[in-house]
Order: sequence, then C-alpha cells, then structure tokens
Amino acid sequence: MQAAAVLYPPTDCLNWGGPGFNFINNKSLQVANSIYGALDFTKWNQLTSTYDHITDSSARMKIAREMSPIYYVSPDDPPIFIIHGDADKVVPLQQSETFVSRLKQEGVQNKFIIKKGGVHNPGTMMPEFLDFPDWFDKNLK
Repeated sequence: MQAAAVLYPPTDCLNWGGPGFNFINNKSLQVANSIYGALDFTKWNQLTSTYDHITDSSARMKIAREMSPIYYVSPDDPPIFIIHGDADKVVPLQQSETFVSRLKQEGVQNKFIIKKGGVHNPGTMMPEFLDFPDWFDKNLK
C-alpha cells in the first residue's frame, strides 16, 4: 500500500475512549455505543456447520488486539490521512488521536483533521473530505 485515507477509524479496541477502557467483554456497553455488531465475534463449528459466538473473554481480548491497527504501526507504513469529528458518538475521537500519536512516534507521514461538530457520518466531514483525492495524488507513486 502506498497511501491511506480514512474517516473516524476504530484503531484500538483495548483502549476505547481512554487508556485501559476496554469493553470488549461488556455487551451492554457495546450496544449502548452502537458497536455491538462489530464485536460479535464468531467461529465456524465444523460439527454443526454453524457459526458459534466466541464468549471466552481471553479469546475475545486476543481477537480485539489482533484487529486493532495501533499495535501494528511501523516506520515503513504508508502516509495516512485521517479526518475525525469531535462530536462522533460511535468512535471516540481518542481513537484517532492516539493512533496519530503512534504514527508520529514511528515517523510515519500523516495528516490529521479534527472536524469541529463532525459526527460519524461522511456528510459532516465536508469540505475536508474532498481533500482525499489530493492526498492520493500527492502520495501515490
């Protein structure tokens, strides 16, 4: 990959909204934050030919870490452009803030815009969202 541009990305499922705030095993908080479906982990059961819900808390923690990009940032990552609204009630702004901090630690080129009043909806990311094509023009080789 040569460049990336994303809106309000979930980046760390083990620290959601703040350091150590982990609700990967708390279904009621997931439902309240409108993200339950994304964290309803299942595995294929060969015997029943169905998907079974993964309820083991340590297995769920392992999956949450594996799906969190913040744990995989490295100096050879491509340039990343992130736009995140400060009024997003689905994915906390903290997710982008800590991710960008990690990108900076690793020396990864990035552009980060905090959209005042932006919610979890691309329509509220205008006109900044229109900067994505220029970002790719600048960074794709």
